[in-house]
Amino acid sequence: MASALFRLTRLTSSKAVRQLLRSATLDTKLIIGTVIVALAGLAAMFVALSGVIVPNFTTLEHENIVRHVDSTNATLDEFSNRVATAVRDYGAWNESFEYLQQPTREFEADTFSLLALTNLDVSGMAYVRFDGQIIFSRWVDLDKQIIVQTMGRHFDTMLRSPAILNKAKASPSLRFYAWVGDQLVAVSTAQVIRTDGTGKPTGFVVMARVLDSAQLSELLSLQARLVKGGVTDLRGSDPAEVGILQVSVPITGFDGKPVAHAQFGVPRTLSAMGMRTLLLALGAATMVLLASLMVLGRLVRVLAIKPLKRVEHHMQGITLSGNPEPLALPSRSDEIGSLILSLNSMLVQLKNLREQLEIQSFRLGRTESAVGLMHNVRNGLNPVNIILGQAGANRPPIAQADAERALAELRSEDCPPERKRKLVDFVGATLLSHFRAGSHLEQELDSARTHLNRVIELIGDQQATAHEKIETQSCDPQAVIEHNAALARYSSIGNIRFSVAGDAPGVEANRVLLSQVIGNLFGNAVESIQSAKRKAGLVEVTFEERDTLHGPHVMILVRDNGEGFDPAKGKRLFEQGYSTRKNKSGGLGLHWCAHAIKLMDGELQLSSDGAGLGATAIITLPAARVPVAANRDVPNEDKAEPAPSPDMPAEAPHREIQNHR
Repeated sequence: MASALFRLTRLTSSKAVRQLLRSATLDTKLIIGTVIVALAGLAAMFVALSGVIVPNFTTLEHENIVRHVDSTNATLDEFSNRVATAVRDYGAWNESFEYLQQPTREFEADTFSLLALTNLDVSGMAYVRFDGQIIFSRWVDLDKQIIVQTMGRHFDTMLRSPAILNKAKASPSLRFYAWVGDQLVAVSTAQVIRTDGTGKPTGFVVMARVLDSAQLSELLSLQARLVKGGVTDLRGSDPAEVGILQVSVPITGFDGKPVAHAQFGVPRTLSAMGMRTLLLALGAATMVLLASLMVLGRLVRVLAIKPLKRVEHHMQGITLSGNPEPLALPSRSDEIGSLILSLNSMLVQLKNLREQLEIQSFRLGRTESAVGLMHNVRNGLNPVNIILGQAGANRPPIAQADAERALAELRSEDCPPERKRKLVDFVGATLLSHFRAGSHLEQELDSARTHLNRVIELIGDQQATAHEKIETQSCDPQAVIEHNAALARYSSIGNIRFSVAGDAPGVEANRVLLSQVIGNLFGNAVESIQSAKRKAGLVEVTFEERDTLHGPHVMILVRDNGEGFDPAKGKRLFEQGYSTRKNKSGGLGLHWCAHAIKLMDGELQLSSDGAGLGATAIITLPAARVPVAANRDVPNEDKAEPAPSPDMPAEAPHREIQNHR
């Protein structure tokens, strides 16, 4: 029951959270998402830093302990090596060799004196034969400069140990640590031979040097102590625990087993430093993250949420009023600015589409009329087709060869009368059949002629309607071009600049059709530049005035640096449905554009120097009959700069449109 209640509560809570997120505003969703990502980032950072900082500092701490252990072993080895160096000098010495053979008081007085042992820095020294006989031994207190008999007896006891005697006899030299009484000493032995290395050894010389906790601390430069016995290594607890880690280094005897341990404490500062570093890194990351969230939240509200709300409010106003006016906001070069430019472009195009809708309605009527004409023409030609088919299928009832043979027999004088009578009947029936078929064919042809005349009348009526003169007027081409350049700027992708020459002469044209043609040419130029993958595209419009036999005309030249085309294929570009690109964008097409310009008593031409060298579209229209007042109502930011023409000074003023995407 409790489990079912828990699942129900969890499902209800999850559903409530999803509903809350769906109903929340965009800025709330962004803040919630950012906070969730930030918390996840902090958790991931904590795990990552915990897996890097703490283990690394712990490793450094362990390496520091290993260095201390290595330093301790090296110190112990050096301490015993000094004893070994001194004892080897006495082992390979003629006087030592002679002393073992025949002991003398003079040698003992010189060798075992306090001064001699002090100079050697050893506390004990002895000469021992391999049979265990100690020739002479002495133990001194170097600090007090006295002979200590008690320690001497402990020293002798150690020397008589069978294990030590056997090892000393088997090895030229020994070096080990041992306990003499309650003191830890470094012991070294050397078999006694002559100085030149000859002579059979019969015994060995041994020296011992006391090592206490004070000496060890001084040698290691840290507080240390010596512990007797086989104590194992002392290890600390958790590596993150702040404190002192106790380290124990074994000191081996002659049999390789520990006889003592050197113990010292290593402060666990590196582990503590690692934990502090982890906490400081997390604290700093948290502060930076909080500051970043505050700044990000502010930027999101100012740069995104507020402009989007203004766009939403503006669209609601358009929905209520039905007037697609552009949105007036400060110019921006980011994605929001691009969105506003696209929105304004869409609104401008919507306004233009309203104007074009009437034209399309008119064209639709023409299209429907043409469709009806084609239907009537087809209905009118169907009877003609049937009549001609039947006429071709009808064959004469009697073959021509049969008729010719019958006439030949009739001409023959040898033909019997009965045969002639039958032949005359046969020829008469044939003539009557031909006369009847000819009469029927004449009637059918009259009917076909009637239907064909009806088709000719239908076509004539449609031609009369199609050749109605399009109404033209004096218009300013620069205003039309700048308007379409602004639309092309909004719809293009990449760095494309539109440049329009100033002081354009007026033309006699239909403003709506001219705008559609110019827009289509600009669209083709933009697609050509994008297909050529130009880093910097250019569409340049210039004007030229020329006198022709039909009066003054104006040439509008639209140049681009796009992919161009093969000049040999220039004439095919005006064929209906033909395109130089695989992915055609649709559009009105050059065929329609050329036909529209022709209806305005003009001409459209295309030229190019070759593939990859750009193209030029030339529109030739009659010059305006009356002067045209400039009516350039395009917003300032959407106007194009006029491009310098060969006849213009270089410093002439110009306007241009650049793509800001």
